[in-house]
Amino acid sequence: MHPSINEYFADAAHWVYWPDGSITGPGAPPQRWTIAIATVRRDVPFMQTGERANAWDVTTSVWNLFISDDDHAAIEIRDTDGRALIYTENADDVAGRSDASTIYWVADLVQGDFAAHEWVLWPALEGRPPMDPTVVDGRAMWVDHQSHEPVMPIGELHAHSLGGEMVVGP
Repeated sequence: MHPSINEYFADAAHWVYWPDGSITGPGAPPQRWTIAIATVRRDVPFMQTGERANAWDVTTSVWNLFISDDDHAAIEIRDTDGRALIYTENADDVAGRSDASTIYWVADLVQGDFAAHEWVLWPALEGRPPMDPTVVDGRAMWVDHQSHEPVMPIGELHAHSLGGEMVVGP
């Protein structure tokens, strides 16, 4: 099992986001992180393609947020067996990030680790490259990888998966 983040975060504030929606840790976590984790967590079950798509039950995963005294953050996601599925390898300075920028950071981390460690392309329509997370006009968005046109807000993949309209560039 991968150790729980490196020594850099040994004394960091640590919050656990449980599958039932509860959060434990030293008081309330910064609101932008709760928003970002909830937003990305909503998207993870949808539009996975690749060799190990849907290989682990993301609805029962435990998300851990670590924030150091100098505003560096790390996230790890563990399955019900405690195996680290997604984890920050290099802490990022997150001081002063907007809600949209924090959502982007979390989506980018999850997307990168899905591809690198789990062989999952996310979020992707069958036969297309994954959409890219970015911030457009102050809003966290999934954009078409080829055209760079906004497709939908991060956190709204369920709308397409439940029959919503999606327009994707060429």
